[in-house]
Amino acid sequence: MSRYAPKKRRRAKGEGGLYQRADGMWMAQVLLPDGKYYQRGRKKYADAVAELAAMRKDLANGILPNAGQITVAQWLDYWVDTIAAPRLKPRTLATYRSTIKHQLIPHVGSKKLGKLTPTDVRRMVNHVADAHTTRTAQAAYSVLAKALGDAVKDGKIGNNPCERMDRPRPAPRSAFPSLWSRHGQCFCMWRHVTQQTQPAGHWPY
Repeated sequence: MSRYAPKKRRRAKGEGGLYQRADGMWMAQVLLPDGKYYQRGRKKYADAVAELAAMRKDLANGILPNAGQITVAQWLDYWVDTIAAPRLKPRTLATYRSTIKHQLIPHVGSKKLGKLTPTDVRRMVNHVADAHTTRTAQAAYSVLAKALGDAVKDGKIGNNPCERMDRPRPAPRSAFPSLWSRHGQCFCMWRHVTQQTQPAGHWPY
């Protein structure tokens, strides 16, 4: 070999590669963020090349190739029992379980953990806010964000979809007091009294 031949390029972390097993199967392999390798086998070399490219693309987008094996519901159940329970007070834990059961699982539970997107989370927040209150939607978002944050730490996903979207804001309060609120009742009483005491043709506002 010529001494001027180009040096073999070293693969970047997570880039992975291809190799052929003794049985002829071509294996596409990538290195995951947790330091473990993940691989998929294909009979044809061209198919293995395409599979490797797809896994590299997923990793670049923060999606782990092996995350498709678990659903959001499965992770939430595992998370609340194994990770969250030891660090939460009983009352808070009960609230988390209720949020997971009634708000999160019905809307995002069937999604694959590695395929969950900010759009899915945003849609869940909107559904919960419409069916309940904005505060309930904020609580659901908060629990999901914590669960997905631990999924990142555990190497299940590459990034947290909740961190790639704006946190839901509380509904704006009306500047005009509600008739049935305490302030609204005081306002109505004040308006009635002023109307009775003002001379004809004069209005308080």
